[in-house]
Amino acid sequence: MSKKKKKIIYHDVDFEVFPNEYKRILERLTSTDRSIRIETREELEKIGATIIPHLSEVLYFDNHHLRWEAAKTIEQMALPKGIDIQIQALEDEESDIRWIAAEGLVKMGKKSILPILKKLVEDGAESINLIHGAFHVLHKLDIDEDQKVKIKPLVKALNRKKLYHEIPALAQNLIHEFE
Repeated sequence: MSKKKKKIIYHDVDFEVFPNEYKRILERLTSTDRSIRIETREELEKIGATIIPHLSEVLYFDNHHLRWEAAKTIEQMALPKGIDIQIQALEDEESDIRWIAAEGLVKMGKKSILPILKKLVEDGAESINLIHGAFHVLHKLDIDEDQKVKIKPLVKALNRKKLYHEIPALAQNLIHEFE
């Protein structure tokens, strides 16, 4: 069974879908001036969790640069509300966005394990990008030794093509350990 890259449907950039108070600030993420983009990310971080659903929508825009800025902002915020969005971003078509999402999940620590396990049960055997992203996160997480031992067989399967078929079952068996 060959693994596929899960196809995400991107759509045209349209800032009109956002509430008026966020349109202008989100548009600034498209600036060619790096310092403006950095300031904008910092401003978005200050807004907090309420901006995360809007940044999630930006991750579906057909503009790599804009998706990168949204992913970076969510990663820097390191809020639990961003975990599922970062897991979804592990399947982005661009490797740098997948990397940022994985690093954001690593920052979240143990809180990211259960959602990753659930996603691997759901479609872990179907998405090569999810497999690679989950390996990145679970391999790099700073967790206690007991937890590392528990996830070791899954991490091994995520890193070996011939074991990919075992991923959903291994993840399912771990869910109760991290609930």
